[in-house]
Amino acid sequence: AGAIASGSLPNLEKLYLNVNTIRDAGMAALAGAIGSGSLGNLLQLHLEHNQIRDAGMAALAGAIASGSLGALQSLGLGGNKIGDAGVSALAGALASGSMASLERLQRLDLRRNRIGDAGLSALAGTLASGSLAKLTHLYLKENQIGDEGLKALASAIASGFPPLPPSKNSSIRGKRIILLAFMKNPPRNGPPNPVADKEFSIPFNFTDCGARFKCSR
Repeated sequence: AGAIASGSLPNLEKLYLNVNTIRDAGMAALAGAIGSGSLGNLLQLHLEHNQIRDAGMAALAGAIASGSLGALQSLGLGGNKIGDAGVSALAGALASGSMASLERLQRLDLRRNRIGDAGLSALAGTLASGSLAKLTHLYLKENQIGDEGLKALASAIASGFPPLPPSKNSSIRGKRIILLAFMKNPPRNGPPNPVADKEFSIPFNFTDCGARFKCSR
């Protein structure tokens, strides 16, 4: 974090810190360094499997709100211990609109965390506001999301997220939002969730296809 804050890596585009034990204290230090603005060219930030909880996520959200990651295209936070409070902090940072936040983000990985209905509802509100207009991949597999969270997300998508880019042809091919396994985690001692490993693929022009989900293995 000290090297980052010093400005020694101004041209860094990819930062892989996944599968460590960064935890909240380390995340706070990293977020402080990011907030210095020394990673303005960073395109990918991978923080998967680091035991990051809500406090660490809130620290990163503060750095995001400062606009210090304005060029970021991919943010990996899967396999941590982020819950509703952490995702709500992220949603708040994105919705703040300060200094563009993550306006170029295309991929957001939140799978295998502890996100429930409240957290997804907060994120859905941000999506509906257009704060992540370039997002094409959202991963939510293996969280604790139920019907209310799904309803909030479906409502955000139906409201026009993601907005269709200008085109003479309203049927835009090759661009999809991928939503992985919205359902709750399978019971520890019960039968597996029949849709837990399925992929829900929603066409980019969602409103043109009658709001239908396509579910396939």
